Amino acid sequence: MDKILDDREKRIHNLKKFMINDNIYVVVKANIPGINKKIFYSYFFIKFFKKLLERKYNCLRVNFYDSFDGPYFFLEIFNKDLISFKKELIILENEHPIGRFIDLDVFQNSIVSISRQDLGFEARQCFLCECDAFYCIRKQKHKVEDIIEHIQDHVVQFLLEDISTLAYDAISLELILEPKFGLVCENTAGSHEDMDVSLMKKSRNVIVDFFGLLFLEGMALDYDEAFKKGREIGKIAEEYMFTVTKGVNTHKGLIFCLGLACIACGEAVVNNSNFDKIFENVAFMTRNILDDFDGAKDTHGKRLFQEYGFLGIRGEVNKGLPSVMRALKVLEQYSTYSDEALMMTLITLVRECDDSVLLKRAGSLEKYSYFKNMISGINEYDIERINKITDEAIRENISIGGAADLLIVTIFLHMIKERYID
Repeated sequence: MDKILDDREKRIHNLKKFMINDNIYVVVKANIPGINKKIFYSYFFIKFFKKLLERKYNCLRVNFYDSFDGPYFFLEIFNKDLISFKKELIILENEHPIGRFIDLDVFQNSIVSISRQDLGFEARQCFLCECDAFYCIRKQKHKVEDIIEHIQDHVVQFLLEDISTLAYDAISLELILEPKFGLVCENTAGSHEDMDVSLMKKSRNVIVDFFGLLFLEGMALDYDEAFKKGREIGKIAEEYMFTVTKGVNTHKGLIFCLGLACIACGEAVVNNSNFDKIFENVAFMTRNILDDFDGAKDTHGKRLFQEYGFLGIRGEVNKGLPSVMRALKVLEQYSTYSDEALMMTLITLVRECDDSVLLKRAGSLEKYSYFKNMISGINEYDIERINKITDEAIRENISIGGAADLLIVTIFLHMIKERYID
């Protein structure tokens, strides 16, 4: 307990040093009970809300500190209106699904923070009952274990919903991008006689929740167990897809590659790893996946490997999604998910990946190379040229389904990086 009290004093000292002008300063600290403040949830909450504040406000500086009283961030925000800013953060604490578990203290020209009561807001309630939180703390009314379990339940539910929403958004952004070289779009089925945008949306709607589950498996299990469980969950997702599409394969490849990415993200988040660890996780989980080509089952991917030495999506994940890594560098050059941003990212993926859908539809390496090189040769956003190549792709029954799946993975990982992982 003495170490906790000492580190609270150090936090005040550190804040004095950090405050150098009349901007607003925010201390981001988890609201965690008990003596052991250095648990996963502490690090998760402060990183999540630090990144949220960075997206929402003009953040000039950020410092991280670890202590026996729990980890915390200092943020300097370019803003002079202390009262309005504090009100915004109170609303965030009150209304965000996990805002109850974070303390966002605000300072300006003083190490005395402005309180909720100063602005006419009610004191925060206890996690487990309707009493004043400080009353329950003083009276030690609840067991720490019960409170931690309550926090865990809320985090699990939040992640399940948020990751599924990110997957939904990523799939939707790819779908509405138009034109795109024979792929299904809002206004055309492209080269696909067996599907349209309505069918793609139905498929999307029944598979997205599985990506949240896969993320949680990555948090809970070791690599090999998560990969094994992930394949089981993926098969169930495929069954849902085939049921709603009446047997049409709309998203089987996506379930595989985005599912792996979700497992890898879950592991990276729970271990407070950096962003690059996601790609290492994918490569490690699939280190033996090329052995699938030695199996007895005759698949499209196996035939392409035997005939052309073509590794397709298995080779991509086995190497740790190198095409996605390169595509992310392109997407990160843009501030929004504009048509230009998504198109130039998609073109990068066509250039970088071995697209088995494109090869299957091309029917020969010569025709595959012709379309791959024509699309890859687009070095700037030229909608007339894109339309022209798309028209030719549709005439020749060409589609780039493998690159489309990887575009969704790229968008999803970009969102994950913005929200969860540095």
